[in-house]
Amino acid sequence: MQRLLRRVFTSVSTKIIFPYLILTMIVGGVGAFVVTNLATSTLQERFDNQLLDAGRIVSESIIDLEQERLEVLRAVAFTEGLPQSLANQDIEALEQLIPPIGVNSDAFLISVLDPDGIEVLGWQQNGRGREGAITTQNDFSNFPDVQQVLAGRVDEFGDKRVLLAQLGDQFVLLTVGPVYDDDDLVGAVVVGESLERLVFRLSERSISRVTLLDTQGQVLSSALTDDFDVLTNIGESPERYNEILSLLDRTSPDYKVVVTAAAEEVPLRQIEVLGQTYRLAYGHWRLRDKSFGLFTVALPSNFIVRTVATSRDTLGLIFALSTVAVLTLGFAIARRILVPLEQLVNVSTAVVEGDLDRRTGIERQDEIGELAHSFDLMTNFLVTRNKEFAEQATNLETILNSIADGVILLDNRAR
Repeated sequence: MQRLLRRVFTSVSTKIIFPYLILTMIVGGVGAFVVTNLATSTLQERFDNQLLDAGRIVSESIIDLEQERLEVLRAVAFTEGLPQSLANQDIEALEQLIPPIGVNSDAFLISVLDPDGIEVLGWQQNGRGREGAITTQNDFSNFPDVQQVLAGRVDEFGDKRVLLAQLGDQFVLLTVGPVYDDDDLVGAVVVGESLERLVFRLSERSISRVTLLDTQGQVLSSALTDDFDVLTNIGESPERYNEILSLLDRTSPDYKVVVTAAAEEVPLRQIEVLGQTYRLAYGHWRLRDKSFGLFTVALPSNFIVRTVATSRDTLGLIFALSTVAVLTLGFAIARRILVPLEQLVNVSTAVVEGDLDRRTGIERQDEIGELAHSFDLMTNFLVTRNKEFAEQATNLETILNSIADGVILLDNRAR
């Protein structure tokens, strides 16, 4: 066994194939590692950029949707006859004015309030297309922002306010503005958007899954799932919430803005919801310089794992095929070299043992062919010299035999 192993490891075939095999394995392994890492890095970078783009779209869309609510608010406040109807609390007239605006604008909620913050008449979508229901007597007076509008207070952003309120079993983002009859403040207009609809519209625009968190880091609404118990891993503790806000306030050369101000860093995070892995980017949910919490944009990241696994499997297959190809090619090259060498060795052994009729019969145009040709010439020369020696020996023997027939022997007396 040891002799066989020694022969295998000391053979010319092993010396030819083994270095190329080792080199192929090293180059192939390093190449597969580098290519896989590059592919993974490129995919991850593109994925993160797509995530950040989605965040920017959400940030811009939050402002755009607020502008839409302001337009609806102005349309209501400046509708002919509405200030007088509100001042007189003319329900019938208001029923003719407000619902058409709600239907045409696709608003979720429109309410007009008296100076005390009590709803005179409201219209709210009921979830079936753009159909709505009339509401009255809802109390908005407990909201400080409504009180400021009804008090006629004006800040650097104007006489309107934005607030987040819980109406019944749902959260609604409200935009409030005053209603004037000439110069007299006769009430206010409230235009609202439910967070459920807001999240859906933001997700639709950004082609991502949007989640809204309050200032305590708790989930208010999410496009990931309706079951908030599943979303416990997406909510943030107050400490983590403040940490994220701090990160969002830092400038970064690596990430552009996901919020409205110009250069802020975006924290990223990986979560799993219902067996699906998502990567999150955070942004500051802010309107009229007022913080409402955070928003997150989420994209499924499973495809990166699948792509990396596919790339790894493909590269592994290519590497295996390359190794087999190198072994096959090396074996073929080795056999092409070794077969004539083995034939040369066998012929030389036979010649050494006295079989001078053996010839290599190798006809090649390379060094092995020249060596075989020289060996055959040497063998032919050796055969010729042997024949000459044999002839000379025969002649010498004949001469010696002839000499014996003609010799006369004499003693010392010459007799």
